[in-house]
Amino acid sequence: MTEGGGSNADASVADLATRLTRLGLLDRVPDLAGAADYQGVTWSLEPTRPGDLHINLLGAKRAPAAIRQAVLDGAVAVCWSKPNPELVEELRAQGVPVLEVTDERRAMSLSSALLHGFPSNDIAMIGITGTNAKTTCTLMTAACLHRSGMSSAFSCSELAGINHATTKPTLTTPDAPELQRWLGEVRDSGSTTAVLEVSSQAISDARVADVAVGIAVCTTIGVDHLDVHGSEAGYRAVKRSLFEGLGPDGVSVFHGDDAAVVEVAAGTGAIDIPVGRSPGSVVRIADDALHFGPEFARLTGRPQAIVPITNPLLRAHVLTNAALAATAALVAGANPAGVEAGLAGYAGLPRRLQVVTRHPFTLVDDMCNPLSVANTLEDALAPLRRDARRFLAGISVRGNRGIPMNAQLGEILGGILVRLDVDEVHVTRNEDFVGPVDWATDAEEQALLGALRSWGLEVTVYREIRPLVEALHRSLRRDDLALLIGPHRPAPGVDMLRELLAGDGRRGRRALTNFAPSADELLARAAGRSSASITKPTDRIGNRP
Repeated sequence: MTEGGGSNADASVADLATRLTRLGLLDRVPDLAGAADYQGVTWSLEPTRPGDLHINLLGAKRAPAAIRQAVLDGAVAVCWSKPNPELVEELRAQGVPVLEVTDERRAMSLSSALLHGFPSNDIAMIGITGTNAKTTCTLMTAACLHRSGMSSAFSCSELAGINHATTKPTLTTPDAPELQRWLGEVRDSGSTTAVLEVSSQAISDARVADVAVGIAVCTTIGVDHLDVHGSEAGYRAVKRSLFEGLGPDGVSVFHGDDAAVVEVAAGTGAIDIPVGRSPGSVVRIADDALHFGPEFARLTGRPQAIVPITNPLLRAHVLTNAALAATAALVAGANPAGVEAGLAGYAGLPRRLQVVTRHPFTLVDDMCNPLSVANTLEDALAPLRRDARRFLAGISVRGNRGIPMNAQLGEILGGILVRLDVDEVHVTRNEDFVGPVDWATDAEEQALLGALRSWGLEVTVYREIRPLVEALHRSLRRDDLALLIGPHRPAPGVDMLRELLAGDGRRGRRALTNFAPSADELLARAAGRSSASITKPTDRIGNRP
């Protein structure tokens, strides 16, 4: 079998064992004489079909029952890091080999890529990572490629697409079996380029270990997923590993004006393309245009270009995101006219300083992240506040992000709210929405509240988001301004308010007619597609070709 060139109906367990051995992931190769080829990859408690390779990620107590069930359902081989001898012998007697691996997740990535013929080797892969703006940058890049007439695909936390068709994903970066299956579809569709949002969790879980990223983009670097990475240094090291994997022919595109980003993305041996306003930028950002000059042409082999900025939404950090997306797209083969058109069609994204409505009141919805709050929130709200009778704010504690981040958020927000003469401040822990892993601790809540109150603000506190939205609904009047600052994932605050307004009779329904387009419409526009093309994800057992 060759690496690349088409999906396979099956893959050899013996071939997988050889490859695992080369990577140092398999200490001992079992007797594989007569071992059946595998036709799918499933893991842990996922349903198994006949012919699947079963990867165990469960602990020693739960694993035996799950493995026995998988074999009963037809698994032809098992990967496990700590198999007990009795179970290994039991399975061997049934003709089911056990590959004793040192890293099940790495084995899951390799086995999935092998099954689908290492599809990313046939695609120009753009990987976009960072603490914030990954989704925005991914969609903008996708739009630039699409408007350039390139056969392309993209996948991010909010939307995924192959050519004109789009679907709703289930994870920021899909698990390895699903990701490799999707990449196989991308290749088989004839698409030559794909843009992939890459989370730090995906990198640490080895989901992208067998994805041949040739262009990597870094947007911002802050603090995130401390539960996974343990420390800020650990988080940054994981991010940097994506750029270290590029090699000398790879291209690193990053915000060169941000020292934290430079620390993560620069100097890994790849071709560095810093993007920014500083004199050392290879791609220079101006308010009215993006400049791709002689150094860009020398480093990338692409023509010099000037891309006009005509979209009024592209300012401040959004313009930086646009510049990063434009750079990645041009390096991948997009043309300047297509890039200009892709950026011109950007209509904003849900929950990114989104003005949801201007009548009868104004509602702004944004994700809870100190970077955007510090850089842009006050500038965006000030003109809206001048026209507003009262100003109401609903703020979410950011769970699982640590005390310092919540204190920073409260300090920044408190100053903005005081300067804009806020009338009501409501805070919630979102425990009816976020999962237990992201529940805020008492210390995180007190860090946010303490910072807000240090500005002299009176705060009403809720454990859940619905009572907060109900309080805003009761208080909102014509010409008021309301701000929702919520968790990083899509939050239900706006949808809850829609529901409450719908129950207000004719006046409430009339107010709803002024609300912004649906989230799906905004996402599709950002990717240069139509929302009519969006379908629900298809459930696939085994992630087979």
